[in-house]
Amino acid sequence: MSTLKKILHVLILPCSKATFLIEKRMHSPLTFSEKTQLNAHLFLCKWCMVYEKKAQFIHVALRNMIRKKESEAAIYTIDNKQLKEEVLKKIKK
Repeated sequence: MSTLKKILHVLILPCSKATFLIEKRMHSPLTFSEKTQLNAHLFLCKWCMVYEKKAQFIHVALRNMIRKKESEAAIYTIDNKQLKEEVLKKIKK
C-alpha cells in the first residue's frame, strides 16, 4: 500500500471500525457520516471489501437457513394442534 493510501486509510477509518460498520449496516441503517466514512474506506481497502462480500454471503445464508427452520417449525406446530384435536375427539368418544 502506498504511503498516501496508508495515511488516508488511518485518517478516514481504520479496518477495525470499518468491519464493525459493515456488520452494523446489515442490521440497522448507518448515519450519513458512517456511510461516507465506510464507502471511502472500502474504496481504498481491498481487504475490507472482500470482508464485506463474505459477511454479506454469510448473512444471507444464515437468514435463509433461519427462514427454512421457521417454516419447518410452523409445520410441526400445525401437526401438534391436529394431533391434540384428534386425541380430544377420541377421548370424548
